[in-house]
Parts: sequence; structure tokens; C-alpha cells
Amino acid sequence: MSAKTERLSRLFRAMSGPPKGYRKAPGPTGSFIGGVMEDIYRDPLSSLRRWHEEFGDLIRLRFGPLISHLLLHPREIARVLQEEHRAFDKNTRGFDKLKPILGNGLLTSDGDLWLRQRRLIQPLFDRRGLSQYGPAMVRQSLRTRKRWRELQGEPTVDVAREMMELALRIVGDTLLATDVTEEAGDVGRAISYLQEEINERMFHFLDLGEKLPTPRNRRFQKELSLLNRSVSGMIQQRRQTPGEQQDLVSRLIQARDPDTGASMDDAQLRDEIMTIFLAGHETTANALSWTWMLLAQHPQVRQKVEEEVDRVCGGRPPQVEDLPELTYLHQVVKESLRLYPPAWLLERSALQAMEVGDIFIPAGSVIILCPYLTHRHPDLWPEPDQFRPERFAPEKPVDRWAWFPFGGGPRSCIGNHFAMMEIPLVLATLMGEFQLDLEGGQEIELEPLVTLRPKGGLPMKVRLRQKSEAGV
Repeated sequence: MSAKTERLSRLFRAMSGPPKGYRKAPGPTGSFIGGVMEDIYRDPLSSLRRWHEEFGDLIRLRFGPLISHLLLHPREIARVLQEEHRAFDKNTRGFDKLKPILGNGLLTSDGDLWLRQRRLIQPLFDRRGLSQYGPAMVRQSLRTRKRWRELQGEPTVDVAREMMELALRIVGDTLLATDVTEEAGDVGRAISYLQEEINERMFHFLDLGEKLPTPRNRRFQKELSLLNRSVSGMIQQRRQTPGEQQDLVSRLIQARDPDTGASMDDAQLRDEIMTIFLAGHETTANALSWTWMLLAQHPQVRQKVEEEVDRVCGGRPPQVEDLPELTYLHQVVKESLRLYPPAWLLERSALQAMEVGDIFIPAGSVIILCPYLTHRHPDLWPEPDQFRPERFAPEKPVDRWAWFPFGGGPRSCIGNHFAMMEIPLVLATLMGEFQLDLEGGQEIELEPLVTLRPKGGLPMKVRLRQKSEAGV
């Protein structure tokens, strides 16, 4: 049975009423035909917050004929992601939209294939082995530092774009040992275009338009073909010269299943490389952008971070060995991820019925988890909209499922340790020399697409710090 046929079967099951003794979850009625589709399309974050305030932690949402349930309490989040994770899969429209680009990579696959791939790839992202990528992260951050020196005459710099390019260079350096933004400019352009197209297609509720030979769809296929050829060439080059490089592509080729000894074929390698490329840099770039914004809005916090960076690094670029000493910077990063989690929405499909008290969630329902809302839940976080890095002080334990920017359980983001090394290294490198400010009265609007990002970019003033001991 195809994924779409299976989803149709689940749709009919999800439309069934609750058994005796149970009730449906409360939720907004919406329009007769579209349900809440128009509200979500127009302003998803405000709509979801409003419904949370009105209906509570479990909300039934109808998108046309599709039935979804929004679960916001840590107790249910733990059930979906950890305790009962086998009762849910990723056969949803959202993940289906990603498959033309990402194929059956870790992000989109399910079942035995996912388990096999996770076993193969997990050792490459082990926390202890990631330190080898720290120098590349700092090296690329120093390139941005040099560029910012040259932009001192500019009134503002689009920091969101700067972080996107920096994160892409870091992924290229660590994954491919090459610069995808310069040495392979076509690849960088294709990645940027496909990234934007994913965001657009995610909100297409009719798939037919994506099959027509329109100029836009032809461009999509052209850029995807270019990237496929490039990735295929990278794989073949490394197969022909094994051992010459130890970037992530080479290590993916060398990876063996610990139980069977099997390796990945070229098609699976392609899917995993595309997943790391496209999913691995946009989330980190957005996390960096939101952190710069928050630091500009809270100069006392920024000053405290600057003092910590100066004290720990002593004017030189940071190193991986410095990270344990940058404790307040880590708190800032975690609080930024609480307020603005790049992966702001997670989807699963319920393989079997779920009961929450006297509420019945039928099999076939799409289960929605929303880190953005749970991270701002007033019962979990005092003054939830306030930026307070002290929430994450070592002596203040946080509920495991009240903060989950990387998901959780067996399907948690495999790159979470990579990101939590990259983000503070980038910030410490750039803060050693520069101070970023917003213009007076500047309003930053949120754009919740596949990831949560600043709408229209993030123009900021980039200035040399008045008192800096930073090195080159």
C-alpha cells in the first residue's frame, strides 16, 4: 500500500466518533469546508496560542477532511516521542512534501529502514567524536568576522542571511571538506532554492500543481537534478579514493551496521547527505539569528556574555575545549531555543487510538506537537515570554519534556550535539570582536514555515566592540 493510500485509510479511521464513555477533544469549529485551514495559513502562531488559551492542552483541529490533535502537555509529549513511540510514524502530508528532495533519509523514513540508518549514522554524531569539527566551525566563523570588518561602512547587515551562509559553509566544510558557497557556487544556489521551495510547498494543500510542467516546477527539477549530480559525484570520488579524506561523506561511506556489517548503497547515501545538508544548516542558522536578536534586545545579558567570552578566551578565537567554561553562553543559547525553537512544529501519525483521560483520539489522527507553545506554557515557565537565561542555570533542573527543541526519544534530532557545539562556537567567535544592535523601534516578525525564522531577514547594525581584546 502506498503512503498516500495508507493516509487515506487513516483519514477515514480518524473521522470516526469516540466509543461510549469517551468524548472528542475540544477545538475550534472553523469553516464548513476548510476547518481551521484559513486561520493556520494566515497566522499560525497567533491562532494556535489563542486556541491553547481557549481549549487547553489537547485540541482537535480539522484541516478540510484531515483530523489533527494538538498535544501541548509534557506528559503527552513524552508518550508520543518516548514511551509509546512505536504507536506513531511519520506518514503525514508534511513529511511527504519533503520526500522529493530528502528521499528516505533519517528525517523522513520509518520502520526498519529508519532503524537501520540510525544505527549506521548515530556513531558519526557521537558527542565525543564531534570535537574534530570544532576547528572548521571556528574557521568559517573567522571568515564571517573578516567580512564584517569590511562591512563597517554599511548602515545594516542582514544577519539572518549572514548566518544562513555561515551555517551552509560549516556544513560544507564538515560534510564535504569543501566550500559550497564559492568553490561550488551552483550547489550553494541549488540548496538555497530548494530550501525556499520546501517552505512554499509545505503550505500547498493540493498536490496537483506540483506535477504540472510550469516554469517554477521545471526550475525545481533542474536545481534538484543539479544537486543530485553533484552529490553523486562526491560519492563516486570518495569511493574511488578511500581513506584520502575524513569528512562526513567519507565516514558515511565507511559506516557499517554493527549487527549485519552492511553499508549504505549510493541511493541511501544520497538521501542522508541531502538530509544533513538541507535540514542541518537552516535550523542552526535560525537559532543563531534569534539569539543575536535577543542579545540586542537585552544589553545586560549581552554584556555578561561578552565578559565571559573575554575571560575564557583571552582575546583569541574560541576552541572546543573552552565550551565547558562558557556556561552562561550555553544558558543564553538554551533560552533562545526555548523562545524561538527553529523546529517549532512536529508531526506524527497515530497508528492506534490514544486515550487522554476521557478524551479519545482515534487511530489515523495526525498528532501535532508544538515546541513553540509548550516552551511558552504558563504552567511550565513563569513569565514565559520573558528572556531569562538563568532558567537554565545548572542548579535549576528543567522538566525533560517542557523543553524539546530537538524533539526527543529514539527519533530525536541526530545533530543536536553538533548544533549545541556549533552555535556557541559561532557566537563566541563573532562576539569576541563585534556587537550587533537593532535599529530603534525595529519590529521583528516571525515567519513559521518549515522552520521558524525572521520574516524578511534580520537587518542589524554590526559594530566593532568599543573594548575588545579579540585576536584576528
